[in-house]
Amino acid sequence: MVFSRENMITPNEILADVLMYFQDESYFLFTKGYYISQMQQALQEISLDTLFQTVTKDIAIGGRLRIPIPEGCYNLREIYVYSGDGCNIENLHNVFWKRRYQTNGDGNGYTSENNEQNSNDPFFPNFNSDIFNGTNNIDNDLYYFNVINGDIHLSQSCVDYDTLRVVFNGLMTKMGDVPSIPVLFREAVKQWTIVNCLQKLRARGDDKYKVWRDLYKEEYQVLTTPFEGTWDKAKFRAERLDIKKLRDMKEYLSSINS
Repeated sequence: MVFSRENMITPNEILADVLMYFQDESYFLFTKGYYISQMQQALQEISLDTLFQTVTKDIAIGGRLRIPIPEGCYNLREIYVYSGDGCNIENLHNVFWKRRYQTNGDGNGYTSENNEQNSNDPFFPNFNSDIFNGTNNIDNDLYYFNVINGDIHLSQSCVDYDTLRVVFNGLMTKMGDVPSIPVLFREAVKQWTIVNCLQKLRARGDDKYKVWRDLYKEEYQVLTTPFEGTWDKAKFRAERLDIKKLRDMKEYLSSINS
């Protein structure tokens, strides 16, 4: 499949099919907002299932050592600190994950399982070396982070840098935004919307309960049957995109969600 911006569709194109399926052009069964919300949730679930969307975000450090995780991030891939802006990157350093590290901010110290106050760990016999002295001071030469309650906790060594670069897997659409839907996910998003609407109708217990129940079973199978269902087909199509097409689509999705 070749990707271009013409391969993106609006919720209205899926909505037309869904409304025809339910004969709900007057929005008697559900509001328009509910239908679109189901489409958005479908894209978010595809994002989680396929790690489809990779996002790079630069955040000004500004002397902070606790920085909120970017919106829509669900899987951190890489973290760096550097001086300068995105067009002039200087003194770049990889920031490593440090288990149980936690800080209260610049100059307020930190706690962690291994540090200079707790250097008698029997599993690290060299931990009492001169690494904490002189030019090998761990706080100056090592760059590390941890994530606690939605915040990235950076080591003191990061505070003098200008920018934190975070690379992560993100959602294809932000919470509450009107989604822009890649055409290769069209059938999966449509089927997800139909199934979730039928699930709600089945739970209402009205005189059409048996109709909604039987339709739900049928459409659920269409969505979830391994390999042949619309959900697995959407995941397979995402995996089959070549590197160039995949990168172009990710960059486009990042630009409309920035």
